[in-house]
Order: sequence, then C-alpha cells, then structure tokens
Amino acid sequence: VVVGVAGTAPVGRGLVVAVAPVDSTATATGPDAPGAATESGDRGVPTHATTSVEAATAVSMVVIGVRGIGRRLDGGTGAVHSRYHASMGELEGRVAIVTGSTRGIGRGIAERFAAEGARVVVHGRDAAMCAAVAAELPGAIGVAGDIGAAGFADELIDNAVQQLGRLDIVVNNAGVAIDNFITGVTDERWAATLSTNLTGPFSVLRAAVRVMKGGDGGAVLNVISWAGERGNVGQAAYSASKAGLHALTLTGAKELGKFGIRVNSLSPAVPTDMGAQMDEKLQKISASRRPLKMQGLIADVAEAALFLVSDRSRFITGDVLHVDGGLHLN
Repeated sequence: VVVGVAGTAPVGRGLVVAVAPVDSTATATGPDAPGAATESGDRGVPTHATTSVEAATAVSMVVIGVRGIGRRLDGGTGAVHSRYHASMGELEGRVAIVTGSTRGIGRGIAERFAAEGARVVVHGRDAAMCAAVAAELPGAIGVAGDIGAAGFADELIDNAVQQLGRLDIVVNNAGVAIDNFITGVTDERWAATLSTNLTGPFSVLRAAVRVMKGGDGGAVLNVISWAGERGNVGQAAYSASKAGLHALTLTGAKELGKFGIRVNSLSPAVPTDMGAQMDEKLQKISASRRPLKMQGLIADVAEAALFLVSDRSRFITGDVLHVDGGLHLN
C-alpha cells in the first residue's frame, strides 16, 4: 500500500508512506483464510491474516508522528477515525506500569495512558515526586525506588497487582546517561549505567511476565535509543545498555508471544532533561543530521507509546518504532 498525504499543514505536504502488510484479500485456504479467522483470549491473540483495518491503522500511526497528536489518516482533513477516537478510552480497565515517570518522556507517557482510561503505576526514585504525579492522574498510585536494586522489581509488580488488581502494560522507560569516552568509563559508571538501563528493565520484565502469562497477556515497551542501534562517540556505556535492552525486546517477543504478550521497542529523540546534559555542540550536530528539521515533542513519543501498547498494534511484536525525525537513518 502506498499512501500520499497532501495536508494543509506544512509538515503534512509530500508525505508518502509505504506499507507492506500481509494481504488479507489474497486467495488463501485453511483456518487462516479470510472469513475463517479465529482468536483466542479476551485480548485478541491473532491467528489470522492482517486485515485492511489493521494495515490502515499502522499507516495512521506513521501519520500521527508527522502530522501531530490525535490525528489519523483521513485524506488530509485531520479528522479522527471513529473506531479509535480518544473519547473511547483505548486503555480503559487496564493497569500500566511506567518506570521513570515523574518527569520527561516517562511522565508524558503516563499522562497519555491515564487520559485513555488506564490506571498507572508512577515510578521514580523520589517518593514525594511519585506521590505528587500520581495524585494528578485518576486511579494512579506511586511506587518509589531504585529500578536496579535487587528485589525492587518484584516489589514494583506486587504493588501494582495488590493495589490495582491486575497488570496489562509495562513501559521500561527509566534510564541514565553517564557519558564518557571508553577510556574514561570507570567500573562504577559502567555498572551504574547497566544496572538502571538493562538489569533493572530485565528484572521488571521477568517479574511482570509471571503475572501476565497467567492472565489475558499484555504489552511490554522498552524505551531504547538510536545510540544503542548505531553506537555514539562518548556514550560507550549508554549505547551498550540500550543495545542490550533492544536485544531483550527481540528475545522477549520470541519467548512470550505464545502467552499473548507483545514486546516492542520505542526509540525516541526529543528534548528532555537527560538530553539537555549533552554538550551543546553535540546537540547541534545531532539536529543537523535529522532529516525532519522540525523539533519533536514528548507528546509525539507518548502517542507512539500509546499505539504500541493498544489493541491497534495487536499484530506487532519484536519491532522498534523510531520517533526521532529520521535521526536513526544517519
């Protein structure tokens, strides 16, 4: 499918999206043929070919990242598809843990999920900040602690289940960037980076799966970085940790699909407090390499996260969605 969008907004003009979904109209026989689809479980683990609606929804997600929040593919008018209107509450009745959600991208994701009806477990190191953010979100709770500390992941999952009754979504967002060249990375800095960025997320995933696989399945989203895919000068520990986290996504997708658990990666590059710590010269170089010259927003990342944990992406696992203006291409 090739879709051309000629929108009225400058960023919408000239956008061409190429998608190659499974052709649900192709001639087929057997239980997976169109008209003979079956599903298992309340969360809809698909055993059928991708439908035109699912393919169109995937295209709409790409358009969202370019045209703005809440807009769907509709011939350029920007109207929202009725099936996925925000007022429907896409995550109604679900419980989501978002680590590192007291500020930045994590908070943006937590707020977006809450707006769609999810009850959110807000996490951060500071108990007061966790409580303050949770108080602003309906039905949310706050759980504070070091994501890399031994035993904390089990505590986090236990709190979610005991206080909110279930667990459907996990977003491994918490991370640190302690930058230096390879020769300047101490053992302590290396260990601290991997503890937060890799060991912690692994422990959370492991604890969450024990709950999810006995229920209706769920969605796990690991927040990675283009640095983990391509490497980056001066970010040896950070790049290695994010590469490992994406490898965990791929392995998790293969192992957990049979339980109806989808695992994907989200790779953002938008202004955050962490990004502000980067040298100004490096920030300018990074911006110059981005094909889209407009600045991305945390809201763009939150919308992408919503897509990846919602039923709109029910047939997507083991993948990565870049929300970086094309930075990963260079």
